[in-house]
Amino acid sequence: MKIPENIVSGEYCLEYGIPWQVEGSIHKENEILNSNDIVLEVGSGGSTIFYGKRCKKVISIETDVNWYNQVLNKLHEESITNVDYILIEK
Repeated sequence: MKIPENIVSGEYCLEYGIPWQVEGSIHKENEILNSNDIVLEVGSGGSTIFYGKRCKKVISIETDVNWYNQVLNKLHEESITNVDYILIEK
């Protein structure tokens, strides 16, 4: 799994499909997640892609319409279909 050098800024998390977390926690989640897991996520991004590729189901809630559309496009690009992606505008 490739993790960008500047993960602290979160700039490339969506592009790389990784959570915006410290590197050690990303590796640990990669170890422990499995295809039977169901994830509830409040706030979407690279983590949505990451969980979608590893888990049975992801329920993700987002409040920013512009970010929602960016993540939705990435889900389509990656052909990830096991995410229930919910937009709740502020």
